[in-house]
Amino acid sequence: MIAAAERSHLGQRFLVGSAESLRDLLVDAISSDGPGRLVVHANLHTVYSKSKSSDLRELLEDFPKILVLFEGIALKLSSLISSGEWWPDVNGTDLIPKVLERAPYGTRLAIVGGRQDVIEAACRKLALRYPNLEIVLHLDGYAGLQRLDAHIQRLKIARPDIILVGLGTPHQELLSSRLLQEVAPKLVWSIGGFLEFASGTAVRAPGIVRAARLEWLWRLIREPARLWRRTFIEGPWLAHKLLAPRLEWLWRLIREPARLWRQTSMQGPWFAHKLTKGLLVVQKRARDG
Repeated sequence: MIAAAERSHLGQRFLVGSAESLRDLLVDAISSDGPGRLVVHANLHTVYSKSKSSDLRELLEDFPKILVLFEGIALKLSSLISSGEWWPDVNGTDLIPKVLERAPYGTRLAIVGGRQDVIEAACRKLALRYPNLEIVLHLDGYAGLQRLDAHIQRLKIARPDIILVGLGTPHQELLSSRLLQEVAPKLVWSIGGFLEFASGTAVRAPGIVRAARLEWLWRLIREPARLWRRTFIEGPWLAHKLLAPRLEWLWRLIREPARLWRQTSMQGPWFAHKLTKGLLVVQKRARDG
């Protein structure tokens, strides 16, 4: 079990750890009398959305009050390039069931998000699977949120210990923050598309595809109209964030060749000569000593 630890990448602080360590951390939060926590699964889409939304950026920077969990193959590969480390990640669809099954008996659960038919099917299946939970309220993510103030009052009356919010980024994170402040449960969890999987509306990729870290491709093939942007807009954006600082000298040379050719064509070899000469001196002293 890899203990949960803080890591920074792309200007964002993450909580990185194994599924077991994160599960235990969140179950402790549900069981304790400490302050409520907001949990966000941050993948490439989340980090990209943060760059476009000042509200989301302000929220995600409130770490560690907001637990920002590291997720997704794109961030894993980019962190490997940046730090040389292969960080563990856990997606919500895998972690949420582990936490719900370990929650204390009598834990009160409220769910916000999804279409009415999806959330009702999810509630039925979750109630059967987790007898330790009491589902006290569910609100769909469309008509149910048109009277948000009234529904926040309903949530206050229901007194949930956990609120799952599945509305898509950045809406779910911003609403989760408001619910944490106004309803004050022990845990508010931004869950993305978990309700679709829990209800049986959506099917996860086969195990061999998930093991190969290709679930993103499986989902893209099945839902191209909804997910193409994450691959063909956000992917190049990430590549630019990683490579631009490393290739800045080349970009400047292309833009200003007349001014910078001397630095490249003359100073580069000069530096290489000086470095080689210095290494030879060090080698000679080591041999003589």
